[in-house]
Amino acid sequence: MPSRTARSEAFKIFGVGNDQAVSGIVFLCRDHGGWNTLLPVIEILLQGKEVSLFVVASGWTLGLIEKSPMPFGEARALREMKVPFDSLKPKVFVTAGSWSDYHLEITARTTHPGTSMLYVENNYQMYSGLFAHMVRSRVRLPEFVCCIDGQSLVNLEAAYPQFGHESRAMTTGHPDFARFVAEDASVRIEARSCLALGDRRLVTYVGTPDNKRFVIAFAQALRELQGVDTVNFTVRPHPRDKTRGATYAKIFRHYQLPYIETESQDVNTVVAASDLVLSTWSTEIIHAALRCIPAVYVVDRRYVNPDAGVRFPLPPVHAGAALHCNTVQAAAEFVQKFAGQSIGQPVDPQFAIMRKSQQRFCLKHPPRAATNIAEHVRRLAR
Repeated sequence: MPSRTARSEAFKIFGVGNDQAVSGIVFLCRDHGGWNTLLPVIEILLQGKEVSLFVVASGWTLGLIEKSPMPFGEARALREMKVPFDSLKPKVFVTAGSWSDYHLEITARTTHPGTSMLYVENNYQMYSGLFAHMVRSRVRLPEFVCCIDGQSLVNLEAAYPQFGHESRAMTTGHPDFARFVAEDASVRIEARSCLALGDRRLVTYVGTPDNKRFVIAFAQALRELQGVDTVNFTVRPHPRDKTRGATYAKIFRHYQLPYIETESQDVNTVVAASDLVLSTWSTEIIHAALRCIPAVYVVDRRYVNPDAGVRFPLPPVHAGAALHCNTVQAAAEFVQKFAGQSIGQPVDPQFAIMRKSQQRFCLKHPPRAATNIAEHVRRLAR
């Protein structure tokens, strides 16, 4: 039976196809990142003959499915299935994991121990928390892993050699990243118009679940430098961050730093409109790099506590597509350098080099990622 952890959050089962079917491909989805990663794969599978498909959803994914119709067409809409989890006969489980709760994967392993599981990496090294929890729960790790890129595969096999020794991991690309590589310039223009930025430059920090102390330290470090008040700042709180947006605005204004409130827009719009993006670990750093926007990981362990299994610097830094800063002071100095660039003047060499590296980084994220993963799912479901 599932452990107490496995029962910690309610979930619902949705199906596509025959209402009476209980056998098929089963996707496990809890949060936005996992859903955005797996949705393109689901759409491809539904274009073929795989009509027996189920989504076991909880958390944010459950809210998204219940509030918004899925773009599968009327005949293939997701419909809630009134069947218990243990009545399903899964051919394969597919998950992109979660950062905060792993009960779906644990439930899948304990109720259907003989069914293979495919893990799709939705952010670099996000598997670290899930795999550690599975080990503690004494259930098997996923049989197969789809990695974002070659460096990610190297990192996985270094942490879990069995995936390399047994050829259980492969580089497929990320299903959601292709849209940023191919994004039309009009997206940025429209995003900046939504924020009424004009020619003002925007520096965005994408937060973690608990980052008020970090934001205070970052704003204080910025205030000690000259010239940073020539750009505008905004904070995009993490969905689990309970701090009100007005609190972050108050912090920056306390340190006499220009701040733009962006709560009326989604994070994708704000990042598309940004001129510099910072975060500890958010996928928005990768999205910025793929959009050729200067991007910075800030991992100051005095104020943030990333998962112990994550090994920094991450692949975008190895590729030169993002910068890694160990302190808020180093990040503030990078912002100062960025702010010191005059519009219309020659670009600072550091930013020019990063842009070229970002262009090469884009080439590592081919548009066929969803198709690659769907092919692996089909093979496992036979």
